Amino acid sequence: MTIENLVCGIIGSIVAAIIITIASKVYLGVSGFRGLKNTVRLIRDSYKGGIVNIFPNRKSYIQHKDHGTETQYISKCKSKLMYIGYWLAHGTEMGDVIRTLQTLILEKKDVEVVLLNPDNSCLIKEMANFLKIDSIEIQQRIKNSLTKLCKIKNSLPDDLRMHFIIKVHDIPLNASAFLIDYDSKKEMRILVDYKIYNQEREKSYGIEYMRGSITQSLCDSYQEISRNAKVY
Repeated sequence: MTIENLVCGIIGSIVAAIIITIASKVYLGVSGFRGLKNTVRLIRDSYKGGIVNIFPNRKSYIQHKDHGTETQYISKCKSKLMYIGYWLAHGTEMGDVIRTLQTLILEKKDVEVVLLNPDNSCLIKEMANFLKIDSIEIQQRIKNSLTKLCKIKNSLPDDLRMHFIIKVHDIPLNASAFLIDYDSKKEMRILVDYKIYNQEREKSYGIEYMRGSITQSLCDSYQEISRNAKVY
C-alpha cells in the first residue's frame, strides 16, 4: 500500500466519521434542536390526535391566514356552532362575535352558547383566582354577555328561536372552546383557548383540532358539559 493510498484511506475514514456524527446529531437531536426523529414523531402523534394548528399567544390567531379573527373563524360554520367557556369576550370583540352569531342563526344554523353561571358564587370565586380577575368583574362580564345574547334571541322570529340556545354551566374550566360542525366527524373543528393560572388573558394559547382521537374526546367532554348545563 502506498503512502498516498494510506493517507486517502485515513482522510476518507475521518470524513465518513464526521458525516455519520452529523447525521446522528441531525436525526437524534442536540441541545436546542429536537432532531428529525422527535420532529417526525411529534408530527405523527399530532396528526393521530387531530392537532392541526397551535397558537402560542392570542396575537398569533390573526397571523394564521387560514384562521383569522375570532369572528372570521366562527363564520366557517356550516351547520352547528357551540361555545363553552367563560363570558365569550369583552370590549369591542363582544359586539363582533354577537353579530356573527346572529348572522349564523338567521341562516338557520344551530348556535349554542354556554357561559359560566354568574349566580354560582363558589365557582365565580374559584375562576376569579384562576383567571386573575376580580369576582365582581367576572359576574358583570357574564351578565352583560347574557343580556346581549337574550336580546338577540328575543329579537328573532319565532321559527328561528329554536336555533339559538343559551345556557350556564357550573364547571371550573381551564379553557374555553368553539366547536364548529361537531355533528360531523369529517367537518368538525374544535378551537380550544387554554388559560394559564394567574396569568393575563393575552398570555393564553390555543390549539385547533380536527379528525383525531383527541378531537372526539374533546367533543364528547364539551357536549357533556352542555347536557348538564341549565337553560338560561
